[in-house]
Amino acid sequence: GLILCFALTFASCHKTVPNPGVDTPLDLPAGGSAVTDAANQFAINSFQQVMQTEPSGTNSLISPLSIYLALDMTYNGAAGSTADSMAATLQLSGISLGQLNAVSHALLQQLPKEDSKVQLSIANSIWYATKFPAPASSFQDSLTNSYQGAVQPLDFSNPGSLNTINSSVSQ
Repeated sequence: GLILCFALTFASCHKTVPNPGVDTPLDLPAGGSAVTDAANQFAINSFQQVMQTEPSGTNSLISPLSIYLALDMTYNGAAGSTADSMAATLQLSGISLGQLNAVSHALLQQLPKEDSKVQLSIANSIWYATKFPAPASSFQDSLTNSYQGAVQPLDFSNPGSLNTINSSVSQ
């Protein structure tokens, strides 16, 4: 069946006053460098796409990490040609879903602690239309366990749905 999903990943950073900080190196599981290389290539491609499509003089800001994590989450529920297309876009050649999820989990656990001078907050969620069945429990478990994500139903035809999502992001 067709399930409409709306994936959100929000990241915010706040730099504190310039004091000597402590940088904690990331300790990623097997496949970590392949996933971070894929995410970096995705980021470069995203920036190039924005630069090619934005009008001259536009000042845009995107978070490739947020986009990448949102697509990683939805990739967990993809199959067939959709999964193949997503894997190509995410540069996942040779990277298993298990590796992707394990590395994403490690990044979400460790990035907020990586630099003591920066406060990083990441919120992940998947919103699905209430008129469709809930996503499979295995999909929901992957998002909860690997992405610290919430999977929630929402009536997108209700004008208040935007406020519901915005309120969730604000928290």
